Amino acid sequence: MAELFKLSADWGKISFHDRIIIYGIPQKNIRLLTGKPLIAYAIQNALSASGIDDVFVSTDSEEIAEVARAFGAEILMRDAALSDDYTTLDPVIYDALEKAENIQT
Repeated sequence: MAELFKLSADWGKISFHDRIIIYGIPQKNIRLLTGKPLIAYAIQNALSASGIDDVFVSTDSEEIAEVARAFGAEILMRDAALSDDYTTLDPVIYDALEKAENIQT
């Protein structure tokens, strides 16, 4: 399951980090599960949630971005420097928040 983080309860937005803790399965988030990409379930559930107006996906993958966009998410392209196995979630969240704020202004 993708790690989730809510941008702001006041904004009515939610953002998904596309990294999954389980290693060894390439492009896990766009693998099909009962006919739909795994990330589609998270995006669709977030979009149907009360009080959520926008869903963002932070990723460095064009493939994941394309799939997420097809299911209604806005994309926050992440720099490769924030996508290695050693980067903690904090700088990724900070980067996503900054980019999401710029989209909304």
